[in-house]
Amino acid sequence: MRVDLLVTGRTEAIGLAPALTRLFPQHQFQVVLARPLASQPYDGFTSSLLPAPSALAPTNLKKIIEAAISQLVPGRRGDPPDFLFVIDDLELANVHQPQVVVDTFTRAVQDHVNGLDPTLAKRCAAVLSEKASFHLVHPMIEAWFFPDSQALQHAGADPSTALVSAGDPELFHTEDPAYLAAKETDCPCWNKNQNRSHRPKWLGTQRDRHPKAYLQWLCIDPAAKNCTGYQESRGGGNALRQLDWLKLLGRPPLEVQYLRSLIEDLADALQTTPATGPVNPADTAPSTSRHHLPQYPTLRNA
Repeated sequence: MRVDLLVTGRTEAIGLAPALTRLFPQHQFQVVLARPLASQPYDGFTSSLLPAPSALAPTNLKKIIEAAISQLVPGRRGDPPDFLFVIDDLELANVHQPQVVVDTFTRAVQDHVNGLDPTLAKRCAAVLSEKASFHLVHPMIEAWFFPDSQALQHAGADPSTALVSAGDPELFHTEDPAYLAAKETDCPCWNKNQNRSHRPKWLGTQRDRHPKAYLQWLCIDPAAKNCTGYQESRGGGNALRQLDWLKLLGRPPLEVQYLRSLIEDLADALQTTPATGPVNPADTAPSTSRHHLPQYPTLRNA
């Protein structure tokens, strides 16, 4: 079977399909891109704090939903996948409210479908509830790399220098004193140009809980843009493509719950046990698990 992945990050666009193929080698994974010729993924909708779900869905979210539905219910010449999974980072701005993010997504799906011709709307609603899922990476994809020293190396970092708290990678936290004390003067590129696009992520707030910012710090390069050698489409993609899944899925129960929700949902859809072994539904995240559905679900898992 074929699963289409509509993702919102360059790392996922490069590395997620081959990574999941290693978990489910009998099936095909394909990334849906906003601009295929430029390998450009869709823009996420979670980078800013989301209010309570309303009819005013973020523009980026509307584009994602339009693309997902057209992929699943194409015209006569289309080639729909067996399943479609939309995957976005939860991000630190919304890490405290995953259910609000999920409800925002499903509300936007419902509003879009309700605006269609009644016959088409009925068909789309049926297909979405059977074949579409929405999953969150908590808080962002780089958190997956830290339990796997080889992944950090593939990303361009020296794993021996990483100081990360033990425990659930989805609750990423570092107390690296040099990183937490870093100032603008530690980035000559930013200090010289003051170009907003060159500002390192490790100068932002909540840096102790920001895995991407810390990975950029571990790959620090004072002469490079953003003062880092880490690139999502190169180092990030390589790390994800070769990720040691057992370092994540073999962790204690109730850790990496959002990742386990994704893998368990895929296993259910494909009727295949992942290469690392079955996922216990009790260890999945309630907001994205197939086992905590509302009475009338909009998607396979929400």
